[in-house]
Amino acid sequence: MKRAMRAFLRVAMFVVVCVFSTTAQEGPQQYDAKAKFLETTARFVEWPASSFKTPSASLQICIQGNFLFGARLAELTRSATVDGHRVEVKWIRKEQDLPGCQLIFVSRSEAKRYSKVLEAVKTSIALTVGEDTDFLHAGRMLSLETTRSGVLFDVNLDAVNEGHLNLSSQLLSLARHVLHRTELAGKLT
Repeated sequence: MKRAMRAFLRVAMFVVVCVFSTTAQEGPQQYDAKAKFLETTARFVEWPASSFKTPSASLQICIQGNFLFGARLAELTRSATVDGHRVEVKWIRKEQDLPGCQLIFVSRSEAKRYSKVLEAVKTSIALTVGEDTDFLHAGRMLSLETTRSGVLFDVNLDAVNEGHLNLSSQLLSLARHVLHRTELAGKLT
């Protein structure tokens, strides 16, 4: 079973990398690449059992901000499961609705509200993903960047560890930077 899962993960990440290499700077292709990244990334995260209300609860990917992106993600995950949990996409308008989400994507449009978002989930076990390096500086876990050559991501490993999550070494090997708090100020400017 574990061998089959590893093979699936390798194939899934290969597909994601291929999509990234053909992604345009703006528009629907950008949304598609980010949606595929989040959907695939969920498979490379180990959440503690306490992340879910029940063993059969859905894995909730919550989107705060860009709704076009969320719609594409909902299409991609319509029948997806991760470790036996059905994937459910939720659009979040208020920070108090974030607890209970396992993966939280905060759009760049919410940059002025990062501190409120982060305060709302500080006791939650959730992978937090944003769209700029300020998101990592604020103490969150992953930051995506769209470039002409594709979508790149950085990881704040201290924030991941403090959030009681484990990221697959396969995912970490694809990151542009895997940083600790002391490295954030120097490398991501």
